[in-house]
Amino acid sequence: MNLLLILGLVALPIGEVRVLPSGVDANLIISLAELNPDMPYSDELASKAVRRLYSTGYFDYVAVDTTLLEEKVQVTIQVEQPPRLERIDIVGNRRLKTKAILKELEADSGTVLTARQLFDWERKIREQYKKKNYLLAKVSTKLIEGERPGYAVARIEIEEGRGVKISSISFEGNENVSEQKLKRKMKNRSRWFIIRSGRFDEKKFKEDIERIEAYYHDRGWIDSEVTETDLPIDSLGNLDIVMHIDEGRRYYTGNYSFDGREVIAESTLTKAVVLEEAKPYSLTRAQVSLERIRRAYWEQGYIYAVVDPLESLREDTVDVLYRIREGEPARVRRVVIGGNRSVRENVIRRQIILLPGSIFKYSKVERSQRNIFNLALFSDVRFYPEPLEEGEPDIDLVFVVEEKQSGQIGAGVTFNASEGITGYVKIAHPNVFGGAENGRLLFEKGTKKTQASIGLTEPWLFDTPILLGGDLYYTTRQYDLRDAQATAYNKRSLGGSVQTSTPLPLDYTRGGVTLRVERVFIDSVRNHPFPSDPILGFDPASYPKTTISATFGLVRDSRDYFINPSSGSYFSESIEFAGGPLGGDINFIKEILDVHIHFPIAWERRIVLTQKMRLGYVTGYTAADTVPLYERFRPGGTSYDGFVRGYDDLSLGTVSGGALLGGRAMTVFNTELKVKVIPQLALIAFFDAGNAWERIDQVNLSELKKGVGAGIRFEIPFMGVLGFDAGFGLDYPKGTTFSQAFRPHFQISRTF
Repeated sequence: MNLLLILGLVALPIGEVRVLPSGVDANLIISLAELNPDMPYSDELASKAVRRLYSTGYFDYVAVDTTLLEEKVQVTIQVEQPPRLERIDIVGNRRLKTKAILKELEADSGTVLTARQLFDWERKIREQYKKKNYLLAKVSTKLIEGERPGYAVARIEIEEGRGVKISSISFEGNENVSEQKLKRKMKNRSRWFIIRSGRFDEKKFKEDIERIEAYYHDRGWIDSEVTETDLPIDSLGNLDIVMHIDEGRRYYTGNYSFDGREVIAESTLTKAVVLEEAKPYSLTRAQVSLERIRRAYWEQGYIYAVVDPLESLREDTVDVLYRIREGEPARVRRVVIGGNRSVRENVIRRQIILLPGSIFKYSKVERSQRNIFNLALFSDVRFYPEPLEEGEPDIDLVFVVEEKQSGQIGAGVTFNASEGITGYVKIAHPNVFGGAENGRLLFEKGTKKTQASIGLTEPWLFDTPILLGGDLYYTTRQYDLRDAQATAYNKRSLGGSVQTSTPLPLDYTRGGVTLRVERVFIDSVRNHPFPSDPILGFDPASYPKTTISATFGLVRDSRDYFINPSSGSYFSESIEFAGGPLGGDINFIKEILDVHIHFPIAWERRIVLTQKMRLGYVTGYTAADTVPLYERFRPGGTSYDGFVRGYDDLSLGTVSGGALLGGRAMTVFNTELKVKVIPQLALIAFFDAGNAWERIDQVNLSELKKGVGAGIRFEIPFMGVLGFDAGFGLDYPKGTTFSQAFRPHFQISRTF
């Protein structure tokens, strides 16, 4: 029998199983090892037992010994159990606080101090020092016997070393691209006085390598790669980065053709290709071309179309054959909505213009996504086609939304030059009853302005695309005539309005009407009396008066996003009829045209050029002097009539007898270049030009007041947009100093 056992031809049963040393939990260890009496013994079984016990992380040493006794295998399991944690002592740390290190380690009293656990702690500490730029930091751990049996104190010793700074960056093998061009592609930069710290970021360094390779790949060196990097650090912490580059051969774009194309015209696919013949072959342009070809098929519903670009080389020329398998067009079986909690599903569904049963069309899906996002109820809107059973070409179109926090209660302080400091309390809810109804309550109180208002807007009346809304308000506003006597008056208004609009057949276009009834009171301002003689027919003594008006509007809005747009345009034409056949005491006709056009220039649509124009004209039915002073146009600064930065707010227009009276005709142009650093932060440069005249035949573009400058915008949740513009007026009289022509414009508004 012994001979058969030795030869492995017979598996003897396990006899007694012992565990050493005697102080450990034998039953637990036997259970974990899965070595039980009377089981057939094998060396493989013993090896598995060792691995199981090691994998628990509770033991530093595990061994299985066997002896043969009375035709049974006697098994002895030997283990060495590490101590448990009593506490952690950290020494040598100056750049990292002990509390921060302990939080990172997440160590609990009683943790088993295995070698693997200690190694993991040391690794985490080194990673924290890397973030602080201490790449030379050394971390070691000693275990000191604790006060309780079986417990130990983990003494973590840190030798921080010096902070690492990039001293230089150099390249080897870059024969065709200058060192400076390659350096500009890197986020890691060498130290330079106090301008650049020279901080080294390991994660960004990996991205730097990818950016350098991509730079070569987009200029014809498609085989180029960074083959090696040297990162020597001296005793003073100076890091000299050396990057070795194998540029390879430069390739140029040859011919491209299509195989398998049937349903889409070749001219359409040719327009989708952005590769330029005889120019250096670009991998990025090749990828963009591929996506545009696929997009052309998706636009026709062929979402399963397979486009394989087959590249072939002719010496230094790359020819591309796009092999296409078109398949069948997909129809939308169902539109599925997910992620909405407080917003009713029909609110989202009515924004989707691709209906079940229709052939999939990418532009309609993209338009639907934009419509949903512009509800301003969601922080994210995603979509994807979900295939049905195998072999079935149709799909389910799935939209997944992520809701914003809906109700907002805010209080704060706003400031601009025309209205001064104003405190406000605001309650707003863009989804009052779950159907995207917009409710609002606002109270503002300031030195020159007071406002209290309440309003509600239903965007889809009776589940039709008819908007109906209403507002009630009470406002007071001080108007200054800026003359030598500092004449001013207060206008108090108590009124309400009802507005409705509906989509028109022209895409992106709505038409609407607003009815307004307002009771107006005019009060004198202490120490700034209004003259006894009326100015342009405006006599405060004749007030209070009632204004009844109807405003007819036409709006076409194709902006990609209503807040902070990157592309598209906005067109608004409104004409307001006050008095006349409507009744009331105030009679005028006011027309305003607004045009905004946004051009994405570069940097993934984050650099945007915006051109704006605002034209206004107001007159009476029979005589111009029936237009109240407060209805005339007064652009300037960041006035609500028109932005002309570099000048005081409400400061431009007709001047008579030293008093600023504004104008009945207005023209304002704005050009802005916006750089979106992050979604919540934008830098702008601007050029403004505007003025107002008494009559429309007096409008003269050579008399526009011009200003230039720069600004910054912060989008602050629940508050709005904090903006600061530094404007410099270009049309002040000769002799005006720079400080006199400079105007700061600080704003806190609720639009971007």
